[in-house]
Amino acid sequence: MTRRIIALAVFILLPLSNALAAPETSCTALIGNCDYYLCEESNAHCGDSGYFLNFGYPFCTRFVKELEPVVEPPQQAWLKRVAACLQEKVDFFPKSLSCGQIEDDAVASHYECYISTGFCETPLGFKLKLFRMIYQTMTNEKMLDTAFRILEHCGEDPLEFERAYSSASDNARQNAQ
Repeated sequence: MTRRIIALAVFILLPLSNALAAPETSCTALIGNCDYYLCEESNAHCGDSGYFLNFGYPFCTRFVKELEPVVEPPQQAWLKRVAACLQEKVDFFPKSLSCGQIEDDAVASHYECYISTGFCETPLGFKLKLFRMIYQTMTNEKMLDTAFRILEHCGEDPLEFERAYSSASDNARQNAQ
């Protein structure tokens, strides 16, 4: 008798507890907008050190505000294509992924998205601007490794990019003095 009461209580209360849980927000409509990452964060709750707040949103907004206005229309179009590709990849991630898995899978998606959207065909000057923007604040070793793999795939020497960044930084420091 006691088992039946417990089973009945579980049968009634379990669906009720699921109904009371906060529903997950679909972020698909925001693909192409940097706010997509904030929406995904509201579902994942990974915090300031998670991919969405520590990498996705900050770099997306920097590209839109700082890089897009100073590059040519073909590179502006590429920035929009790659942002949409990266967000579409995230949108297909299972919602059960841990924050670490989200970051690993999101970082891994950069290689495919950069290559498939035509990064290799962009002008060298654009690649250097993009690399400088990423490299100066890059703290994620996996992302830096992915950036180097992308450059190598495009036939570029990552060490040349690193040297170009270092010499530009040195020049900027000397000019500031």
